[in-house]
Order: sequence, then C-alpha cells, then structure tokens
Amino acid sequence: MTQHTEQGKTHALGGQRIRSLRERSGKSQTTVESIAELGEHYLKRIELGQITRPQRDTLTRILDALDADYEDRCEILDAYGYAGATALPDMRAIEWARAQAQPVLDRLNIPGQLLDCALRVHAVNHLLLRSLGLPIEGQEVELLRGQMAIEVLLNPRYDVRRNIANAEEYIRSTLPMLQFELRPYLHEAWCQALIDRLRTSSPEFAQLWRETTRAPRVVGARPLYPLVLKASEPPLRFWTIAEPFLRDTRFRLLYYIPADEPTMRQCNQWKGRGA
Repeated sequence: MTQHTEQGKTHALGGQRIRSLRERSGKSQTTVESIAELGEHYLKRIELGQITRPQRDTLTRILDALDADYEDRCEILDAYGYAGATALPDMRAIEWARAQAQPVLDRLNIPGQLLDCALRVHAVNHLLLRSLGLPIEGQEVELLRGQMAIEVLLNPRYDVRRNIANAEEYIRSTLPMLQFELRPYLHEAWCQALIDRLRTSSPEFAQLWRETTRAPRVVGARPLYPLVLKASEPPLRFWTIAEPFLRDTRFRLLYYIPADEPTMRQCNQWKGRGA
C-alpha cells in the first residue's frame, strides 16, 4: 500500500510539472490537446493526477507540443517512471549553453572550453587558444566549434597536435575517460554514429579505441590528465579536469589547471594583456 501511495504522489507531481510547463508556455489545455492529438479533457486529467501513468508516446507528444527543453523532458518522464533518451543538443540548446558559458570562460585566468555529451567543443576562451598556439580569432576558432575534442587532436587539419609535447601520452590517457564519459550514451544512435565515423576516418583512433576497450577499466572519480604545450618557453604544463556546469547536464566545462609556477605566470600575463 505504501509503495502505491508513493507512486501516486510521484505521478501527481508529474501532472503538476506538466501544468507548470504548459502555463509557462502560455498555451491552453485545448491548444496542447489539439497539437498533441489528445482526446478532449485528456490533458486536464493528466494535470490533475487522474491519469496515473500516461503512455510514453503520449507524454512525448505533449512535451513536443510544449517545446519542452531537455531537463524538463527528463524530469517529467522520470516522474512517470520512464528513462529519458539523451538526444544530442540542438542548435537552440547549444546557443543557450554558449551564452551561459562564454562569460564564465572569459573571466577565467586559466584556459577552458565548453563540451557537450558527445565531447564536442562549443566555446573556448582566448587563454586556451594562446596555449595551443592558435590565433585568438578568425577561421581557426570556427573550425574548432562543433568538433569532438579527440578529433581535433587526431586530425592534422586542425594543426593542434604539433603544439602538444606529450600528444601520444595525453591521447592514450584520455581515451579511457572518453569511453567512460560516452558509456551512458552507447545505446543512442548518435553516439554509435560518432564512434563509427571516428573509427573510419582515423586508423589511429580505431586502434586506440580497441586497445582501451580490451584494457581493464579503472577510472578515477575526478581524473586529472597531464598536458604539456609548446606555445611558450618553457613549455606550459597543465592538468585537465571536466566539471558539470549547467542545469542541462549534457554540457560541461573542461578546465586546464596550471601544473607549475611558470605556466600560471604565463596565463596571468596573457590575461593581463586582455588575451
């Protein structure tokens, strides 16, 4: 009895969340029912908790009609006991994430970038570009956006790898974490498509991916990876670490933490010059 009572409360909460989302959208129940192809008063019954567990397809049509964002979809599907599929961020979500992240990145006195769940680069700060030996504006910056971070390292087109003193070590050390980060999404078609494309386009990636898959999986909760960059003399030494950043958990910031005093001094110098 207690279990059924708790489920009822959860389902009623789902109805409340749908109603709140609908009211924020400014749409009436009748309008949403029409767009989602629902029966008359069906949405009202959901919002009141009278329909305890709508079909997943029904919820999806309602959420589509309400233009629900990723987090709202996850919360509402979870309230009814459905696991939400993780779709790649669309351009609206990406632009929103960039707008939130860029001011934060620009305030940092260390290099940083914004990644999504496919580990694609969406925003960078000037300190990162300086550290990689890239121009701080222009075509080179645009080439980075939307590309997987690992692909930028492996593809000669981006001319980044030549500036990394320990490129092979760094790539090999990050592959286990890349597999760990992608593990929740391996059942998604977009994730398999990304991996297949990288295997096809980069024999090096294909070989490293196989080696990493066969190796024992030991990944720290917050692993740090050593990175040595040749854009300055002496070389810049960093530890890289990724942290969640936004309410939309598909996005995170990757920070480059200076590993020695000369690197910190160089970052401060670039920051002081408005880098």
